[in-house]
Amino acid sequence: MSDDTPTQRFDTPATATPPQKKPNRLVPLLVIVGLVLVAAIVVLVIVLTSRPANPQPAALTSQTPAPTTSAPPPVVNTTPTPTPTPTSSQSHTSAPPPPTQSTDPKFTVFNVQTAINSCSSGPYYTGTPPIVKVTWATIRADSAWIVQGTSDAADSGFMQIPLNGNQSDFQYSIDFSCGTPSSTYTITLVGSNGKHVSKSWTVKNTSPGQ
Repeated sequence: MSDDTPTQRFDTPATATPPQKKPNRLVPLLVIVGLVLVAAIVVLVIVLTSRPANPQPAALTSQTPAPTTSAPPPVVNTTPTPTPTPTSSQSHTSAPPPPTQSTDPKFTVFNVQTAINSCSSGPYYTGTPPIVKVTWATIRADSAWIVQGTSDAADSGFMQIPLNGNQSDFQYSIDFSCGTPSSTYTITLVGSNGKHVSKSWTVKNTSPGQ
């Protein structure tokens, strides 16, 4: 090919302009519909939460009064209430303490003759004088004594006698003096605690001529 051959020039075709894309109107419409649905749901939730849990029925304009019924009479219990029995512990606490046992000597028997009428010849009786009669018994005594008069027989030391016995148990008999209208005698007990307990009695002369 010769250089003289004219070169055919092809014009470069112009750049094609792409067709403009039309705006999509569906997307805004969906957004609007979604917003409306969301708003409706929010309103529904507010309405449901604001309603009371147990709605009370509307008050009736006119109410029928409830029928009145008379109350039944009270039941009276006629059964007596039993008195509770105190327990052993209660009885023990409420019982008084037992009395203290005495250690003093004591006469359990004391029988005496209080009159003599055998002095028949009056104050100048010369026969055998009558014997003073007495019977006694004791407890808690260590010794017993007798004396004529009202003094303490143990302190006088006139005659010690058995703790139990009668005039036959005297070391020697005590005779009544017919020359006197009466005579007094005393028996004294001495306890192991040293306490003295005495009993006295008087024998009267009731013989004729007195």
